[in-house]
Amino acid sequence: MSTTRREHQLSENAHDFIDDAVLTSYLDQPVDAGQVRDIIAKSMAKQPLEVAEAAVLVNTTQRDLVESLFEAARS
Repeated sequence: MSTTRREHQLSENAHDFIDDAVLTSYLDQPVDAGQVRDIIAKSMAKQPLEVAEAAVLVNTTQRDLVESLFEAARS
């Protein structure tokens, strides 16, 4: 099965405001356990997260931190 990637066309008056390089740089950052816990606490306090903070959560792979993230999501 062959998969082809279709490029999305922007509407006539739109512009691409997402900087792929910036997003990739966020995802290339090392994850700090204390930072993950702080971000989870911020989220649980119903405070909005910055894009960089969301990237930290997406990058979290340490099992206990992932479980903490899932616990927070469940509650």
